[in-house]
Amino acid sequence: MKPTSTDRELRERIDAFVVEISNLVRISALEAVHAALGSTLGASPAPAAKRGPGRPPKAASAAKSSGGKRSPEAVLKTADAVLAYIKAHPGQRLEEIGKGVKMPTKELKLPIQKLFDAKSISTKGVKRGTKYFVR
Repeated sequence: MKPTSTDRELRERIDAFVVEISNLVRISALEAVHAALGSTLGASPAPAAKRGPGRPPKAASAAKSSGGKRSPEAVLKTADAVLAYIKAHPGQRLEEIGKGVKMPTKELKLPIQKLFDAKSISTKGVKRGTKYFVR
């Protein structure tokens, strides 16, 4: 069935009404947001509050945290402790090794990689199921 001119005119008026209602809803939503924020439409925004001094200098923040690069000697010392633990407890996962040497697993990843590269240890399994053995 072909739309008649009356149908087209009716459709155009409905579309115009929908657009007008949509615009009124948007304006109403904006007014509600501005009222909640304590400003009015058309008014200039309130000046922003002055920010604090910001992040402290790197030297001050480095003294507070233990993060940052470890020296090669510290990594080798940790690797030796890990190797000794793996010799005493073969077949354990990294989480278990971390608990045994009382270190977070994040700090053990580099020493483990050094031991693996030196072919001091071998692994069996994948991902979290990886178990470590002395060669």
